Amino acid sequence: MGRRPGSVYSTGNHRQAYQLGLDRESYKPGDTARLFIPNPFSTAVDALLTVERGVVLEHQTLRLEPGGTTLDLPLTADDAPNVYISVTLLDTPASQIANPESPITMPDFRQGYINLPVDPVEQSLNVQITRTPEKNRSGWESRLRNSGHGLGRGTGAGRVFAGGGRSGCVSSSRSKFD
Repeated sequence: MGRRPGSVYSTGNHRQAYQLGLDRESYKPGDTARLFIPNPFSTAVDALLTVERGVVLEHQTLRLEPGGTTLDLPLTADDAPNVYISVTLLDTPASQIANPESPITMPDFRQGYINLPVDPVEQSLNVQITRTPEKNRSGWESRLRNSGHGLGRGTGAGRVFAGGGRSGCVSSSRSKFD
């Protein structure tokens, strides 16, 4: 059975999975996301937080008190269209903390993941197409010129050629962006 795009891989042990919470459903660059990280354990625990999209972009370790905490995450255009937040909690048994010489027992853990959508407003491409000459007879080649800007790379221009007639074929030359 395949996974849906955007779904999170699970080992199948749902006892270790837990829910993270965001203050809103979507954000824009410049916003600050407020992430609630619950701590289901009765003691303070260590947490590893990562911000990911294909690779780990950022990471930090935290100490969470029982109940949980809210963390502010400033967002930039680089976070668009989304990033995933991952939090892993590690609860080391109290007997091991009090007496490091005691027999090693398996620590408990929890993992939570959440998708944080960021509007890609700065990643849009604005294109304008003009035709010269203004009037053309059917069947003759029209020369269209496009120009655009966006994607944070300056402005650029290229040419698009559209043939008249029934075929309506279109070809284009490469646009050159700074």
